[in-house]
Amino acid sequence: MNEPDWIKNEAERTKREEEANDARAQDAIAASFRVAKEGPAFWQQLLAGLADNTNALPKIELAGRTSIIAAPEKGEQFCRVEVSKPGVFPNFTHTDLFYIPGAPVIRCRTLEGVEGGFVFRVLSSGEVVVVQDVDLMAMHPEQMAEFIVKRMATMIRRDIRQGA
Repeated sequence: MNEPDWIKNEAERTKREEEANDARAQDAIAASFRVAKEGPAFWQQLLAGLADNTNALPKIELAGRTSIIAAPEKGEQFCRVEVSKPGVFPNFTHTDLFYIPGAPVIRCRTLEGVEGGFVFRVLSSGEVVVVQDVDLMAMHPEQMAEFIVKRMATMIRRDIRQGA
């Protein structure tokens, strides 16, 4: 019995799809191992970047602090970033960041009650970055630190101008 061409083509297409799915699964596994391995170093670089940004805030007449709360080595890590405008009418905000070593996300919560996360991604170049869950901009630790502190400083300045 001769097999019709359309059946041969369909079988080949199915086989190609299965191979592509297997390759994607292997890539996902490799990426998750890479994130688990490199995530803790990313977190440490992020903490250093946050401290650099908050320590420099007095140059623009704001105050800030990055507080790292001691945690078990393999337990959830916690950091609070504060930005304020001291003075007669002070204003402040903070963002809390949470990370479990090896986890695929750095969670965050703001003073205003906004919760979100920065999800780890592995770029085609092999670099480990984060992507905010509401924005698709890939960020290295230093960029993430700047993004967080700059957003907070902008909010404080806007509130002061609006008389909040």
